Amino acid sequence: MAVLLGTTAAGTQLPIKIDSTGRVVCIGEPGPQGPQGETGAASTVPGPQGPQGETGPQGPQGNPGIHNTNASYQVAALGIGQAAGTGTELDLAGRYAQTSIAVAALNIDCSLGNYFTKTISSDSTFTFSNVPASRSYSFTLCVVHDSGTITWPASVKWPKNTAPTLNTYKNHKFMFSTYNGGTVFYGAALVDFTY
Repeated sequence: MAVLLGTTAAGTQLPIKIDSTGRVVCIGEPGPQGPQGETGAASTVPGPQGPQGETGPQGPQGNPGIHNTNASYQVAALGIGQAAGTGTELDLAGRYAQTSIAVAALNIDCSLGNYFTKTISSDSTFTFSNVPASRSYSFTLCVVHDSGTITWPASVKWPKNTAPTLNTYKNHKFMFSTYNGGTVFYGAALVDFTY
């Protein structure tokens, strides 16, 4: 069936349907539009992931930190093995251990620790270096004395201003302490232990 358009006297176009024999079947205006259908149920299948967005611009560089060279610091009380005291002391409870440092030459480098060992087989003169400045400091020196004479720095002061007499083929233990950064070391000795 063919559909043609006819124009009324008022200028409105209307459809004209003609069957296969050429007869006019109907003439009329189109009916009103039907109501909108209901919205279908939401899909349970997720849609494809969208493309990744571009990387955002780098933020501005932060301001550099400020180090105050004039700042003063207080050391808080520190307790090891027990409750700390109320001052700036170091409280110890229980045992503690430290490294025994073998002296390579004849210089006692005080920055390395507080307990040193040395074997003496010829005349030897000890020196002390890197003593903590304006601080009290002490160390112990254990000597295996095979032979030779031991000479001490002029800063060492012995009881009665007399260095101990040492026998060879013995072990000796010396204790040194200073309160003025090494200007004066007070020495004490336990000598002539059997190997």
